Amino acid sequence: LLTFALIRILSGKKLILAFLLMTFTFFALLPLFAGGSTAGQWILHLRTAAENGEKAGFLQIFIRNFILYGLEPVIAVLSGGFAGILLMTLISNDLDWGGFRIFAMALSAFFPSVAFLWVLHSQMRYGCLPHDHLSHTRLVSRKSGEITEITGPEQ
Repeated sequence: LLTFALIRILSGKKLILAFLLMTFTFFALLPLFAGGSTAGQWILHLRTAAENGEKAGFLQIFIRNFILYGLEPVIAVLSGGFAGILLMTLISNDLDWGGFRIFAMALSAFFPSVAFLWVLHSQMRYGCLPHDHLSHTRLVSRKSGEITEITGPEQ
């Protein structure tokens, strides 16, 4: 609701600045003051913790949430776009692609494969997703006062 109100009031650079400020507040400052939890994590009785289980620092929370909500969605959208190009090149017989067809197929298969392998490598080698590995954090449970590791390597 607040987003729609801002769109009607603001435009251009002010809208982008307001969006970035709201995003930074929600995903970096709120977890810092809420014991490592975003609103969704708080509802599910979870929090972001450092790898050793202690409270995660500001930089760790910022890096984790930047990768999780900034970088990973971009990679997912690009992978979907490239997968769409691959599908289009495979089913479109009426278009004259020439040599570009092979290039488009190779490129559109490459990017989603690399993204998938990046996530798989991180999960297999480190026992967690890339955003947790790169920020040295883990998602832990706060239910009933116990900290139980949800994701992360076996200890």
